[in-house]
Amino acid sequence: MQRLLILILAVHQAAAKAITLKYDPVGGDKVFGAGLSPLGAGPPTHYWCSWQMDDADAVGMRADLGALGPGVWIYNGDRIQSTSVETEHGLRAN
Repeated sequence: MQRLLILILAVHQAAAKAITLKYDPVGGDKVFGAGLSPLGAGPPTHYWCSWQMDDADAVGMRADLGALGPGVWIYNGDRIQSTSVETEHGLRAN
């Protein structure tokens, strides 16, 4: 098992949600609902999630989301806090 902390550009939200349904057909559409932006207000520029999954799913998720192209960052959620990712990208929760 491992935890992934995933940050995506807002433009990737619909495609990323479609991918998550592959790994969780029941709740996958609820992933990437937490918006972030530089000021913490207004339209989100990014979305993020933290997801614990088995190793095989984590490998698949990395590959599937990575195929979306630039604007997808995947971190080991067991080693980094969401606040560190927010700071690194200059974002705040909406």
